[in-house]
Order: sequence, then C-alpha cells, then structure tokens
Amino acid sequence: MAGQPSHISVAQANRQLLSDLSLLNEATYPTFIERYPELLRDNYIVTRESQGALSYTANKKFFHWTQSGKDIPMWKATADVTAVAGAAGVATIASGYYKTSGTYSAPAVGHYYMNDTNGELYNITAVNKATADAHTVTLKNVLAAGGVNIDTADALIYKPTIVGEASGTQQGLYRVDEKLTNYCATIKTSQTFTDWNLFEKIETPGFNNSYKFRQQASERAKFMYDQEQLLMFIDSFDNVAGVTNQHRALIPLVKAYGQVDTSSTAINTAFFQGLARLIDAEGYSWEYDALMNINFRFKFEDYLRATYGAGGGIQWAKAFSDGPMQINDNFNAYSVDGIKFNFTTYKHFSSAAIAGAAPNTGYYNNAALLIPRGFGVDGEGTNVPRFAVRWQGESASDNPIRIRQTGGLAKPPTDDVENLTISHVTTKGIDPFGLNSYMWLQPNFA
Repeated sequence: MAGQPSHISVAQANRQLLSDLSLLNEATYPTFIERYPELLRDNYIVTRESQGALSYTANKKFFHWTQSGKDIPMWKATADVTAVAGAAGVATIASGYYKTSGTYSAPAVGHYYMNDTNGELYNITAVNKATADAHTVTLKNVLAAGGVNIDTADALIYKPTIVGEASGTQQGLYRVDEKLTNYCATIKTSQTFTDWNLFEKIETPGFNNSYKFRQQASERAKFMYDQEQLLMFIDSFDNVAGVTNQHRALIPLVKAYGQVDTSSTAINTAFFQGLARLIDAEGYSWEYDALMNINFRFKFEDYLRATYGAGGGIQWAKAFSDGPMQINDNFNAYSVDGIKFNFTTYKHFSSAAIAGAAPNTGYYNNAALLIPRGFGVDGEGTNVPRFAVRWQGESASDNPIRIRQTGGLAKPPTDDVENLTISHVTTKGIDPFGLNSYMWLQPNFA
C-alpha cells in the first residue's frame, strides 16, 4: 500500500476505532454519565437526553402543533362604550384580538361575553367584520335594567351560549393551532492521529470495548460544548456564505415566543409571585428546571437565607453518626406558591467558566432560563414532552452520535497520508412544546 509504513500491519490499520461518544444511544446514556459526571453537570442537553428526552426524526425539518392563545376567547374594545339601561352599545375590537391578517375575530351573533371587570353579561346582537382589523360588535346587557359599561382595559370573556331550537349556525368562535417548525443542525468535531499515536493506543475493556486515546478526554468535552452551544444558544443563519442552517436553539426560541423578564431589580417575594402569576396564566407546568448564571443563583439563595434562615424554616444543621454536625446551605430545589424550581448553576451562562473571562461579567450575567417539566397535549391530541431533543439518522436504530474516519489508516483509506482523522457527527435540533410557558429571565440587578 502506498505510503503505508511497513511496521504497521494492514489488519491493525483497518481495525475499527471507537470512542465513548460514537457508541452513545438512549440505552447507554446512563452508563456514559456515570463514567463522565462532569459532562452531566455542565450540559443540560446531556442531562435531559439521559432522562429520555431524545426522539428520532426521519427528516431534518420537523414540527409540532401548539395552541395559540387560550381555549376560551377574549377581546377588548378600542374605546369606552356606554349605553343606558335597555339600550345597545357598539364596540370596535382592539388590535391584538384578530387572526389571519385581521379577518377573524371571536364574537358572533348569539354569543354572550362577560365583562371581567364589573361582571356584566352582554348578548351579541350584531357584528360587522367587513373591514379587517376594525370589526364592530353590537351588544346589550342580558338584564332589562342593565346598561353597557365597557372601558378599554376591560376584558370581555366568552360565556356559554344558550340558544333556541330554531337557532341558526353560529360563526366566530375560532380556535387556532399553530405549527411550530424547527430544523436539525449538524454538529461535528474532528481529531487527527498520526501513526505514532496509534502505537500508543490502549484497549480498555468493560465500557463497550472502546479504544481510548490521550486526546479523547478533551475531544469529548469539545464535542459536548459544541452540542450544548448549538442547541441552547445559536440562532438561524441568514448571511453566512455556503452555510444553510435554519436551526433555532432554545434560548432564541424562548426569547421570541416565551415569557421574558428583563426589568426586575431584585429576587424577593414579589419576584416569585410575578413568576407564579405568569405560570398560572399560561397553565402549562408546575415544575421547572431553573438554569442559572452563578450570580443569579446567589440572588435566589440570598433571598431564601434571608426569608427562612432566621425563622428556622429551613433545617440547616444535620448531624452524622460518624462525624460532626454539618451545615446544609445548599439549595437544590425550592417550592413556592405550588411551583417547584430545580436549581442548576449553568456553566454556559458564565464566560469565566468556559472562556477564561473575568468573573461576574458577560452578556449572560444574571441570566436564568426556566424550562417546564412534564408533558402537554398538542393540536392533534397527542401527549408530547415539554422539552425534547430531536435527532436524525438513517433509521431509528442508529446511534445519535456516529463516527467517521478518513486518512491513510482509515478503513478503507481515503488518501495516502499516514495519519487517521476521526470525526464525531450528530444531527440534532430542539423541540420545545408550549413555548409561552418557557421563561427567559435577565433582570436588571445592581
């Protein structure tokens, strides 16, 4: 063989070289994270994949149906509307309460709507939807002695409609399920071994009979860093020559479609109550994974210490039979107002942790991402996880991470260079359901 050193046999050169990454599948994730716990600690994606939040997709492009808005319609008026007892009032539906370029709105003749401010119940007697984004509604109080009293801040909420036997078909109760589309993106890292590196190959039995190289520990960390960054942080590209990447990572998706808080100035009771109100309004989950920058976590735990420490609400002291009393001041989870937050200090929010920048600096300083746990029901009535990682392969039986070899020592050799290049490749994308229940927090702390 041209370029093949005589002291390396063909059999040895063609021997398959495997790493822990290339053997990863859903069944081997638990063993992998037990062997490399630092990857589990640093990478939320690996954590959730190991817990089963990984699903096969046959196509790079995938989607799911998620509801837009609430089950029960609501609208507001552009101006105050008043009418005396027994008389009808006319309201124009305000912007933000239309669908399909202003052509659809919820009210229809025969519907009843309740004023959420004063409790008055109105019957819709006429609608005019001829002008997009300017639909008018004629309504009167269901009580003969009642008038119409609507302010622009009042929410008009749909109530069940009682109709006679000869009633015609009602129009206007529109429920919209939107299709959220995302794409898998290809993640790849490569390392090159010379023939001298191959002489130092060590076979380590026990863990999938893998072959270990001196460089592979750092290669594993680099690959997992690439995967975490691309799936959590990177937005789709539109101006990079030669690159077509329509994948959108989780944080850009949450910023676009989820709940965002950048105005808070402190972690206090009011802050938690504000989160609880948002969660109650969206109604999706009562348990969240809270991925926090270290400074954000300081704020959380300072609040817990100040609130519960002096009153003895938290048992800090724990005595062991084989040792002295220890102080437990490590808050791994916190339940408040019926909502559980699982605290995780998220390394990738800290430029100091991953790039050597100064501590307490960086764009994501004082940032947190709240990811709901559990399942939801999509527009087709299917139970879907709140958070999932989709991966693409030739078939569902493939490994999510696969190995590719090139070079003079590969099987078969691809050139006459006396080295071997091993690339780890995976094609993955994020599939978050019910994005308006996710929360991006980056308060304005002093």
